[in-house]
Amino acid sequence: MSDNLIINEFKEILDEQSLQKLEHFLDEDNASFCDAQNEINGHEYIDLGLPSGVKWATCNVGADSPEDAGGFYAWGETVTKDEYTKDNSLTYGLELDVISGDSQYDVARKEWGGTWRLPTNEEMTELVTNCIFKRRTINNVVGYFAIGLNGNRIFLPASGYYCGSRYYYKEFFGGVSGDYWSGTSGKESIFVKDTVAYGLKLDTENKETATFFPFLSLESESKTESEEVTTCIDGRIVGKNIRPVSD
Repeated sequence: MSDNLIINEFKEILDEQSLQKLEHFLDEDNASFCDAQNEINGHEYIDLGLPSGVKWATCNVGADSPEDAGGFYAWGETVTKDEYTKDNSLTYGLELDVISGDSQYDVARKEWGGTWRLPTNEEMTELVTNCIFKRRTINNVVGYFAIGLNGNRIFLPASGYYCGSRYYYKEFFGGVSGDYWSGTSGKESIFVKDTVAYGLKLDTENKETATFFPFLSLESESKTESEEVTTCIDGRIVGKNIRPVSD
């Protein structure tokens, strides 16, 4: 969808101020970050005007700026490591449901404290279905602006992922990849029970691949117009980035 079509689509539902902000952020020449609105426990957030009212952090866990990748964590783990394997996974095969807010498994809650936590799969789906995503390069880092209908936005860097001891930045079919964990286990998958979890995928090519199982995509139907930002299911052993949220 072109920028002009996006503007026309939302003219009827946005107030004038929000529409002006949306037009500003869709402009290639205005690829600067939206100022954070406040802090929770020393970490900045943006209100994207989502139906749930959830606030999204401006940076990943372990990052110093919005475009910084920060740390890579296997699902349900709170420290980074040199290898991301089944053998050293702490949650592979463990019966868990939603770990958001549980400091034993939620690195956002453990590291940032306060009310910060992993987003649930429902909150990631809400982000995908209620924001406009625009691919941009900021300080030589490719990523996506998630622009809310109130005109506010966050930047999600496409920083790749770890599997085993290898770092993957390019997808199998080309394009830049970015991967984020939710706090929701993927029990409904066709894979072995309690070995997968939901996440968010950024893929500039989006060839219908899951990160750890490229031959068996399980992406959800909640997609943006560009189909480059989706929710997905991946193996818990994969090392991904974390973007915290707060109520």
